[in-house]
Amino acid sequence: MKNLENEGFANLYPKADISNQPLIIQVGDVMYDAALFYSAKAEGREIILESLKLKSKGYVLATIHRAENVDDPERLHTIMEALNRVAHDLPVVLPLHPRTKHRLSRLPVPWAFMPHSSLLLIAPVGYLDMTVLEKNAAVIATDSGGLQKEAFFHGVPCVTLRDETEWVELVRLGWNTLLLPDSVEAIVKQIHAGIQSKPFAAENPYGIGDSAERILNTLREL
Repeated sequence: MKNLENEGFANLYPKADISNQPLIIQVGDVMYDAALFYSAKAEGREIILESLKLKSKGYVLATIHRAENVDDPERLHTIMEALNRVAHDLPVVLPLHPRTKHRLSRLPVPWAFMPHSSLLLIAPVGYLDMTVLEKNAAVIATDSGGLQKEAFFHGVPCVTLRDETEWVELVRLGWNTLLLPDSVEAIVKQIHAGIQSKPFAAENPYGIGDSAERILNTLREL
């Protein structure tokens, strides 16, 4: 909303003359609506945890796929080596994006590594199974944009392995830690810190899960 205001739009609802004035109406985030909807559908689907022999809040969930991480052999090795070290203390589940799998298979010899038995490199999973993995993780380490928000939706601390994030409000709220993945030690330390952290959601910038309904009602009113 602030960005739109800076671009010259005014928050004129509900008394604006809509025939000649733009409107900014804050309703929340429909992604949160969807997360709540599918979270309910995922209840009772814990078979993914059983098949991987995982306990709720007893593992790290990781996803890595962005070009700046996987197309750089040294950075990819740094991330994988960090996850490997974390796996000595706690299982790490890494659903392998096809791009990541391909790049791992082509790592030069100096950066080759042997996965620890508790670093679980699995095939990509469906949305409901992924929801279960997210909800039950102790911490999420990712370079995904959407997963940062879903971690917050499910009350799970997140470590974002990038040099920037779209969701600066989650960093401000303490749920998301932004970390440039250029040091094995730094990644390991921050993942362990995330596991031990107990952030508190003093506010939810994405609404209460009724954004789609509010959009519909607003359009009806207009």
